[in-house]
Amino acid sequence: MNTHRKASSLFVCGNAKNNLEEMCKCYPDNISIDENVPLDFARELCTKYGISLGGNIKLTVTMLLGDPIDNINGAKNCMQIGGKKGYILSPGCDMPYNTPVDNVKAITSVVHGEEVEFMEVKSHELSNLTKVHEIKGLEVEKFPAIIVNDEQISAGELPDINYLKSAIKWGSQLHE
Repeated sequence: MNTHRKASSLFVCGNAKNNLEEMCKCYPDNISIDENVPLDFARELCTKYGISLGGNIKLTVTMLLGDPIDNINGAKNCMQIGGKKGYILSPGCDMPYNTPVDNVKAITSVVHGEEVEFMEVKSHELSNLTKVHEIKGLEVEKFPAIIVNDEQISAGELPDINYLKSAIKWGSQLHE
């Protein structure tokens, strides 16, 4: 790849810690690691060989199952360990299919230095649920809890407005 003046990157799923130095000896432009490889260990090796490093936001625990604050903290932690030079913040592998969009936006807000603004917007949305979720007759003051797909959801945990509308429409079709 280097002889053709093309950038190259190596990635191995899982714990590639024992193979990382051999990967570095291939002299790619970048090595990206899974969440199973300690970022500080990979950073040290890649720096020794002059190779950039990418990774390793936790996929399931943080991106899929965590909330935006978990993702902000995870991204900040990776960026602190990875450093400002030669590090690319990225997921440890492919993002899970159902990763909440707000979690991805939270990570992006950290990269752009806007996590404070992101958190203020989310806080504002939660404090104004009657304005965020404008479905007639579904004002928060009238319903301390809502049942969606047989699950009770408190007002502070209301799902996305489009999901609510589709769940209500689907439920009404069942009773026609």
